[in-house]
Amino acid sequence: MISVIMPVYNGEKYLRQSIESVIQQTYKDWELIIVNDCSTDNSRDIMQSYADADSRIRIVDNSSNLKLPRSLNAGFREARGKYLTWTSDDNLYKPNALEELSGYLDYNFEIGLVYSDMDVVDDSLNFIGEQSLESDRLLYADCVGASFMYRMKVIDKVGEYEPNMFLVEDYDYWIRISKQFKVGHLNKNLYIYRVHNNSLTGTRKKEINTQLYKLRKKHLDYLIMGVNDKYKEKLFLEMIAQNINECENLISRFWTKNEEMNKYSCVKMFNNIDNNKKIVLFGAGIIANRAITYFGKERIECIIDNSKDRIGTKLHGIDIVSLDWYINDMSRDRDSQVVIAVGNNYVLAIAEQLKNNGISEFCWFKAVENCVKETI
Repeated sequence: MISVIMPVYNGEKYLRQSIESVIQQTYKDWELIIVNDCSTDNSRDIMQSYADADSRIRIVDNSSNLKLPRSLNAGFREARGKYLTWTSDDNLYKPNALEELSGYLDYNFEIGLVYSDMDVVDDSLNFIGEQSLESDRLLYADCVGASFMYRMKVIDKVGEYEPNMFLVEDYDYWIRISKQFKVGHLNKNLYIYRVHNNSLTGTRKKEINTQLYKLRKKHLDYLIMGVNDKYKEKLFLEMIAQNINECENLISRFWTKNEEMNKYSCVKMFNNIDNNKKIVLFGAGIIANRAITYFGKERIECIIDNSKDRIGTKLHGIDIVSLDWYINDMSRDRDSQVVIAVGNNYVLAIAEQLKNNGISEFCWFKAVENCVKETI
């Protein structure tokens, strides 16, 4: 048997579709345990109508609003299946999802957790794209997503979901599983993940960012030791962006060789923003748009970019110039500060470019924007 847990809080808009996607599975030996987290809309009546019609569907009513991690734990305590999974009240399984995921575990005894690819859709189920991420990304980012299954013995070894990891409770659980079991990836799209304005991931991004930092802090030694080399620098920069105040500690934790520590020493100034100076952005892409909104257009003196196609144009009416022009132009305001407005893949190269051209005062917009005031 497969136990499917479905936590619900005011999910009436999509709940019927989600329950129907379980009922329509080609694999029939399942139980659906719906955990009602004190919904105040019509969700309770909807789930009851399905429980009355199908004995495989049971309802657990929380006595108070417990939030997602505790609701998951309440559901799994009632589970009787050999294999376990959970789904949200706004997402859908494809008809063969349970059959494919359980079949993978049946034939791969060494795997404790398996996950699959999934379709990403909008509010009206229009296709947006797909998520397909290899398991070597797990210690850098949540590659498991929302389509997964694991063995009952995982709970015996790993325990329950942690309430203090709310908003990242699933990613925390996957990391804890990976410490004791192998993780498998099934390269098939078996799930439909809905993106909409009222989802947790859509409405609580700041809180998720803070919780993600907390999670990485909790597992830091394991992440540093186990992360794939191609993701180690990315993980380091993500954590720097989340908490620049801990840069000295993070540098010494991530990097042990002198040449490595020298390479990353520039991050110490990434949050060194002077609120009395005008801003010169370096980078004219998506992050620059966020920076303009954050600082205000009137504070931006100009934008530097390395792209010949962008130099000489404008972004929101602000001139885009080359670094050479910025250095040599005598008419500009000398009391300005460069803010690097690019992503992780380019920030260190641009920092080095600035230093090589005699510019020692700069910071990184992502560190200014995302920094959480917490220590390791």
